[in-house]
Amino acid sequence: MTESSNDIALIGAANVDLVMRMDEPMVPGLSNPAAMSLRIGGAARNIAACLARLGQQPLLLSAFADDADGAAIAGDAGALGVDLINLSGGQGRTSRYIAALDPEGRLSVAFNDMGIHEQAATLEGDAMTRAMACRWWLADANLSSAMLESLILTEGRPPVAVAGVSVAKVVRLAGLLDQIDLLLLNQREAEALLRLEETTESLDAAVKLADGLLAKGPSIVAVTAGAVGSVLGLEGITYRAGARAGCVVADCVGAGDGFAAGVLASLLREEAAENWLARGNAAASLVIESDQAAPEALGWSAVETRAGDIAVTRDDPK
Repeated sequence: MTESSNDIALIGAANVDLVMRMDEPMVPGLSNPAAMSLRIGGAARNIAACLARLGQQPLLLSAFADDADGAAIAGDAGALGVDLINLSGGQGRTSRYIAALDPEGRLSVAFNDMGIHEQAATLEGDAMTRAMACRWWLADANLSSAMLESLILTEGRPPVAVAGVSVAKVVRLAGLLDQIDLLLLNQREAEALLRLEETTESLDAAVKLADGLLAKGPSIVAVTAGAVGSVLGLEGITYRAGARAGCVVADCVGAGDGFAAGVLASLLREEAAENWLARGNAAASLVIESDQAAPEALGWSAVETRAGDIAVTRDDPK
């Protein structure tokens, strides 16, 4: 296999995001005052950017057009030191995402135009060669069902992590769970994938969801439960970690991506599994305190420091 300077390939969405934080709770049918900002986003991009901040060498494989938004994505990757391959050949329209946040920074409603990420069905040529040389893959469910299946079933591939990204798109993974090495979901996505009713976010609920998903075949499952914390299940063991206390929330967009990056960075550094959740929760806490999905404050030393404030407990093997 060709040697690579990249330790992980991330395949999925890179967008231009418009994020609006409303001054007051949203009133439908009226003009709602809000502070607005444009930024580069997308699940795979955000995780790649956070990993670069954490000292890893990510390779981002995404689709964007030869337009102003596409140029912004390329410029962003260059500034962060993220290697980038365009899967679209410059055709189509670069994807956009619009998020409206309530005054506390929580998502109220979002819209996306991500058709460009659903056009490719396989990874080919130099993109596949570069990806196969990496130690891990991360695919996000913004990709087409055909692309997800092709990636996950690639013969001889590295271990693959998959991020659910949304309740609507996570169902694309239903027939592939027994081929996934690491599944990264929030509680709502896990409930949707298991076709269960929504319940109040809690660590107990997340544990039950992780157990239900592990029974379907993934090697490792991580489920986040919003401001409550997260759980990790593997090899009959369950770890629980509360969210870091005392965070002043600026913006929750990208929190799950920050969590994923913290977990993956810990894994790539070959730390023990019991550390993964604390690193993930610590990274997420740094993201939500900023209006950027990969803030400059996000660094490995900062994650280590914050992780020291997060208690992780281990359930007995099952």
